[in-house]
Amino acid sequence: MIKITEKNDEVTYEEKWNAKACYEHALSVKVMFKLPAPWNEGEETISKDAKWSYYYALNVLEAPFPLGEAAIAKCANRSHMYALNVLKAPFPLGEKAIATDEYYSFIYARDVLKAPFAIGEEAIARSAEWSYDYALYVLNAPFPLGETAIATSAICSHVYARRVLQAPFLKGEAAIATSSQWSYDYAKYVLKGPFKLGEAAIAKDAKYSHRYAKDILKATFALNVSGESTVVDVEINKGEIAKEDDANEVILWNAKDIREDRAKKATGEEN
Repeated sequence: MIKITEKNDEVTYEEKWNAKACYEHALSVKVMFKLPAPWNEGEETISKDAKWSYYYALNVLEAPFPLGEAAIAKCANRSHMYALNVLKAPFPLGEKAIATDEYYSFIYARDVLKAPFAIGEEAIARSAEWSYDYALYVLNAPFPLGETAIATSAICSHVYARRVLQAPFLKGEAAIATSSQWSYDYAKYVLKGPFKLGEAAIAKDAKYSHRYAKDILKATFALNVSGESTVVDVEINKGEIAKEDDANEVILWNAKDIREDRAKKATGEEN
């Protein structure tokens, strides 16, 4: 704390200023005189707090604040922001803290280093989202260390396969198969063919069942929900369920062109 003592006759007034108060005073002085300048009396107090050391450097000094770097370096967030917005260069002193956090490790690599951040990869690998982004935007290559996390997410597994591997991602197929949308997209854009593991999920979704039949199979899509192999010869549209009996539900999908051909034939026979 900085102590400001004033004497008025025989009475002493003492006020204790914390880091925030010192920063705000320094900023107000800067604004008043319209030029960046240090406030030496308050710097020791400011320097003990990561947040206010960062803001003091950014908004008051508009330059590095060496006295506050030890405090800044203890915080992943402030270390990254100090490197990005004040130093505009790597901040080695803060990298140990940054490396404990998956998000700040990724954006430090992407925005500051513009290169891989080896000591942060273990943290990054805990997250499906940041592992995928790190592979795509930093490595421009697969990120094996993060694939276990990626494989827990349907969307991340799909986009990792499609945009990073540009090939099937076997480890992530179980997760992909839980989603009708990503199963369909994986079949269309990665496998460029049927995705059997995802068909159970697709069959529960009217929109993607239709698209899967039309775009992937280019034929009837029949799937027995109960797990049996029976196919019921019934025409249905967009999500209707044909029931043989209460225990055996079969979802039958036809591609649009097949339905139209059958309709034409039926009309011809009636005529």
